[in-house]
Amino acid sequence: MGIISPVGIGIRDFWKSLKTGKTGLGPITLFDADSLPNRIAAEVKDWDHRRTAHLDPAQCKHFSRATQFGVAAARLAMADAGLVSLDQDRTEVLLGTTTNSLDESNPVQEPITIPDSEYPGDGSPRINLKSFLGTPAAAIALDFGINGLTTVITDADYSAFSAVGLAAQRIESGRADLILCGATETPINSFTISAMCEADLLTRNRNAHDAIRPFDNRHDRCALGEGAVIFVLESHKHARQRNARIYARIDEFVPAPAILYSFDFKNNCSENWAQTILDTERACGPDVIHAHGSGHCDMDNMEARALHQAYGNQIGTIPVTSVKAAVGSGSAIGGAFQIAASALMIDRQCILLTRNHDRPAPGYHLNVVRRLTRKRIESISQYAYARNGAHTGMLLTGVRT
Repeated sequence: MGIISPVGIGIRDFWKSLKTGKTGLGPITLFDADSLPNRIAAEVKDWDHRRTAHLDPAQCKHFSRATQFGVAAARLAMADAGLVSLDQDRTEVLLGTTTNSLDESNPVQEPITIPDSEYPGDGSPRINLKSFLGTPAAAIALDFGINGLTTVITDADYSAFSAVGLAAQRIESGRADLILCGATETPINSFTISAMCEADLLTRNRNAHDAIRPFDNRHDRCALGEGAVIFVLESHKHARQRNARIYARIDEFVPAPAILYSFDFKNNCSENWAQTILDTERACGPDVIHAHGSGHCDMDNMEARALHQAYGNQIGTIPVTSVKAAVGSGSAIGGAFQIAASALMIDRQCILLTRNHDRPAPGYHLNVVRRLTRKRIESISQYAYARNGAHTGMLLTGVRT
């Protein structure tokens, strides 16, 4: 896997930061947010595409921040997987993203077409590649010469779950041998932040270090994060044939339903969510629950109800964790960080702490993990929820040698 995150670039820094409780949340610097009620987010600090990913400056002229993150994460993933060559016709790219073109370097008003005078007969595109959601996936495919299916999935907060889950289904069906999947997202821009402030979705807490408090008595709203996570997904047989390191196995994926429930968090969707939880675990209780845990009070309340409905009295015995207080949430990238952290917990056999969980909210009987805990982990059940009322689940398990 390859990771570009607010708490570090690469697996080592990402894991070290989460293990020690570091947060990537801080004052917004990507644009002037002084006039907004929310002024904090989890930004990728000091991004330099030349130093981090050795991207061609001429290419990056046409790449949004999200596309740069995606290509960089894909290169890190390929290096981590030990892949020096690919069967280009049997390799695919499936990426979750929702806001590719809206970073501050490419404002909404920027034209989609580019004057011919900028590209005098050299065959370069006459369109602004920053304006298309498909550009990150296409850029990754071009970077590695991939000829297989290349597409993006836009499913709000569970986009990464959908991309990785669909990739697993395509591998299992034999349609591809290897898929680069995950998410890239840069939602920290004036347009997106303003809209989410208007919808009262973002925290008004000015103290970035303790702003996001999953399942805590003082939780209020969530905060956005940015970055990219790319996974190299392949069958167990394919991985073994090339002696690859395996972090985890996707044992079950429950896609979001085709219907939307409600934009009102207070409308009780917990019964539907509870059913997703039960479908995900397949009657074998997980060792760890990696909750959506965004710190939004209404989302937390609904998720807690769903967990209680699904597990009953057993819920108090299952460790529950969330990394959203460290890396932010919202849109596609939160779920990708969630999946990456779960895979690493299985690989490292320890449960990450839930930052800023000091006092449980009233009525919660969740066993929320407050400090790094060594534990034998064979399975992690994880869930993602979106503002349209839909939700999805994924069960990761360890792979025995």
